[in-house]
Amino acid sequence: MLQSTHCRNRHSFHHCTLRILGAAIACACLCTGCLVPASRMESCQARYHQLSEKNKTLQTEVANLEAECRKLQAERNQSEQELVFLDKEAPMLFAKQQNISQPPSATGEQLSKLASGTNGLDFDAASGAMSLTPEAFFQSGTSLKTASGEPLGTLASVLNESQVRSHRILIVTSGSSGSNALAYQKNLQRAISLMDFFSQWGIDKNRLGVSNYGSIPRSIGPTDAASGKRLLEQSVMKIYLLDNQVPIIGWDAPQVPLYR
Repeated sequence: MLQSTHCRNRHSFHHCTLRILGAAIACACLCTGCLVPASRMESCQARYHQLSEKNKTLQTEVANLEAECRKLQAERNQSEQELVFLDKEAPMLFAKQQNISQPPSATGEQLSKLASGTNGLDFDAASGAMSLTPEAFFQSGTSLKTASGEPLGTLASVLNESQVRSHRILIVTSGSSGSNALAYQKNLQRAISLMDFFSQWGIDKNRLGVSNYGSIPRSIGPTDAASGKRLLEQSVMKIYLLDNQVPIIGWDAPQVPLYR
């Protein structure tokens, strides 16, 4: 019986030893990663590097966006400052513009009185412009009517008075920006005829100028004559008194041509 007990003890000891050894081997395998395939480890490492690079790229983009945001904020602040400045300056500039585009009050009263008693003549107190309907003062061509001498002579006298003698006189034709060359040329020649008339009434030629705005139209054929006549009937001539503070390119050049 003693021998049997001894054998059982030896068997138990070996069994325990094997269990401990197995556990130790299992732990060693887990610790050394023997249970993770090498291909999966490489895939994880590659993914880790990809995410690291993407993270760096995103961080760079965030830094750039923050810099752009700071730049836009600075521009916005500058714009707000400029708007505050313009809010203060705009009324002053508008008032100044009104002053330099308006004739003196006494001259404005004279022009308004002359316009009220003359057919085809109108004075706009808001813009300071004298509007002239060409059909009321010109013949069918480009020459002035004989009856136009009296009202236009009075107008020339007003424009040549001492209080406005330093002002320039700009004759502007309109209705010339269409495609009719006949209307364009005729309006321009009528404005030149009026300028020559003012010159004959003693107004200094250096004070006089003509502007015929609009693109130069194409040449026309006989079939466009009716269209040209209609454009002429719709045209209006305006006369502006301009203070010396109003900039006009080429006007102040020495020996400047008459027809600007």
